[in-house]
Amino acid sequence: MVFGSAVRPEDYVEGVSDIDLLVIVDDELLSEDTLCLREPDLSLVFASPARLRGLFDRGYPLAWMLIYDSRVLYDDGTLLAMGLQRPPFTELTRSILGRSTLAALGLGVEQLFAGFHTHCLSHFYHSLRHALRLRALEKFGVFPCSDREVLATIQGSPARLFDRLVALRKREEACESTSREVLGELLKALHVVSDLKIPSLSGLEEKLEEKVHGGAELGLIRVEIVNNRVVWVLEVLGGDGPSRWVFDGERLEPTC
Repeated sequence: MVFGSAVRPEDYVEGVSDIDLLVIVDDELLSEDTLCLREPDLSLVFASPARLRGLFDRGYPLAWMLIYDSRVLYDDGTLLAMGLQRPPFTELTRSILGRSTLAALGLGVEQLFAGFHTHCLSHFYHSLRHALRLRALEKFGVFPCSDREVLATIQGSPARLFDRLVALRKREEACESTSREVLGELLKALHVVSDLKIPSLSGLEEKLEEKVHGGAELGLIRVEIVNNRVVWVLEVLGGDGPSRWVFDGERLEPTC
């Protein structure tokens, strides 16, 4: 089954979007050990029939995509025999979409610092889309797949930002000022949509200048919830090796 934007030509962006493909396999070990294999522009998900049934029973977001946003390329009768139905909305659904919102935000900031602004904006788009899909499930019991469906579930500034991100990721070039402007709007939108109070990037950069020695480079950047607070977690690469830091909006401190 192919799923995601590859089945929606109006949402697929050449060079930015992945082609997502589910492959049903007989080997349970392959299903367990290699659930997802990413290649440039291609994301392969392997699942045995039992594993796929488990994804549906537990309410994985992938299951919603397979029901509402997919196309069967080949079926030897296995999929038809499974009779897959709408998955339940569970705490696992909520957890995965929430973590995906923060993960995409962190990836976007990594790309911003690396100077890859088209991919930066694409990650910001995915971050807001994850948050809006979760909100739609919580408020309306629907899982919007296409950009048009997502926009139909929200109004105000989050809708305007999402519409802008849809347009921006289709452009061939983007600049740092646009990425930073959009990030500021995204943090406000996530506060409105998900009640996430995420520290500003400018505050993080100010603390980095104070605390981290010159010549150090940023490695991995993540956004996590620690003790019910949203924090930036980053790896700094310096002459003494990598160090891990946490910024909570007020303090930037090294951590083990």
